[in-house]
Amino acid sequence: MKNIKYIILSSVIVLATWFVSCLDSEFDVDESYNRLFSPVSFETTNETSTTVDFTWKNIPAASYYLIELSLTEDFAEVYKTYGENQEITTNAYTATGLTPNTDYWARIKCMSTQGIPESKYSQVITFTTKKLVNVEFSTTVDATWIRLSWIVPEGSVNNVTKIVLKDAAGAIVKSVEDAAELADNTLLFENLTALTTYHWEAYDGATLFDEDDVTTLPDVLPGTDIIEIDNTTTENINTLIAATTQGNILIKIAAGTTLNVVTEDGSDTGFIIPVGKSVTIKGIVTEANRTNLPIIKMKEFNFTQMPSLTLENVHIIGSGTQASYVIKGEAGQTQLDKIEIDNCIIENMRGIFSLRSTSPLAPEVTVNNTTIRDLKDYGVFQSEASAGGGYKSIVVTNSTFDGIQYLLRAKNAPTAYNVISFSDCTFNKTVLDGKYLVDLANATQSLTTFEFVNCIFGSAYSGTPKVTKAPTKPTFTNCYKTTDFAPSSMDGVIDYEKSAADLFTDPSSGNFLIKDASFIGKDSAGDPIWRP
Repeated sequence: MKNIKYIILSSVIVLATWFVSCLDSEFDVDESYNRLFSPVSFETTNETSTTVDFTWKNIPAASYYLIELSLTEDFAEVYKTYGENQEITTNAYTATGLTPNTDYWARIKCMSTQGIPESKYSQVITFTTKKLVNVEFSTTVDATWIRLSWIVPEGSVNNVTKIVLKDAAGAIVKSVEDAAELADNTLLFENLTALTTYHWEAYDGATLFDEDDVTTLPDVLPGTDIIEIDNTTTENINTLIAATTQGNILIKIAAGTTLNVVTEDGSDTGFIIPVGKSVTIKGIVTEANRTNLPIIKMKEFNFTQMPSLTLENVHIIGSGTQASYVIKGEAGQTQLDKIEIDNCIIENMRGIFSLRSTSPLAPEVTVNNTTIRDLKDYGVFQSEASAGGGYKSIVVTNSTFDGIQYLLRAKNAPTAYNVISFSDCTFNKTVLDGKYLVDLANATQSLTTFEFVNCIFGSAYSGTPKVTKAPTKPTFTNCYKTTDFAPSSMDGVIDYEKSAADLFTDPSSGNFLIKDASFIGKDSAGDPIWRP
């Protein structure tokens, strides 16, 4: 019995000694278990070209977080660290200042201000910042305002987050960051100073990705008489023109105005321009989108010598069955060097430019951002010249032709043709059966440029039209035709295997917005105003 008690007592003593020895042991203890847990569910969202959003599950004991970025998966070098000032205290953070179109690797760890060791790093994740969108900017300018517009390619993110306008000294005139103001891809800067250079800048976050200078127009060109027209004007326009004394005439027509320069029966002679005066007719609008244009009802311009004619921001309506034209070249007209048309609609005329058989005129013609529709039996560009006349150059961009029987027709031997260029144009209901889109049958010299670029040919005016008759063969680049525009030969033009009604929203009513999302030219061909 004594032996049993002795054994039990001895065992207790041994156990107690062992327990105390453990408490006083000098062996190292693994402290790695006394630390914060690593963050989990570390993810990225909303990547832009310069920013990214991080989220993760919150760790309750964490005081703050550190996020590290590297340009390599092994983190051989840390590219950027966020949170060193202990500002990341929740489970979400937006990192800024990144480089567009760049691969990054990211990791996160928890930090403590309470003496607890930091966590291990999370699992490494990767993301790529977006490319800066190839935004195409354009400006419309007047004496006291600038409109900046931009086009974002379909399917791309609109990365324009701020637009800044500065004066020549670099001072900010206006800065726009409100997303609602930027949503329409256009901004109007008003109350500016005439003939002054400004500088605009476009930003994606903090990154400047496009900029340019733009100069406002002068209030008045030197040697210019100004005629201002609105619906309260009672004087006859030709009386006002006759009273001018300077070499240039600027006719400014207020938005919402209708100017009648022809009676219902077409008996009026139209505009009467004094000898030697250049004329600019300008609608006072702030957008170059062919809407809300002041209306001019007219027959033609009558002149003998007019160095230049400029039509801008106006809707011209002819007299229909009467012989109405913009220009009707006659023998007595000896000078018209330049014609410029921009942001206009011209309709219901016999033709637009008609140079009669005795006309010596040979103007340079530029047409941009314009719709020409519903012409009668003459073409847009008609020439019967046998006196050396014709067109030195015809350059047409970003325009629409609808309901025209001829595009360009020369009946006699023109000597002045040099450049014919149509780019980014939409044609519909164009060219009569058996007739030519461009007919220079009697031309004897080769053109230096004869081209169609980024054009769409919708339905024919009637039947089966022909393409061209000219000593120089035209080139077609990125051009398309529908099944209802089917000349026998149109080398270089890509077939769209459906009709104009399949391609356009409502061509019968003049709506040529491209509705076929599968059309490969939807972002690059036709009048840009109709691109989706």
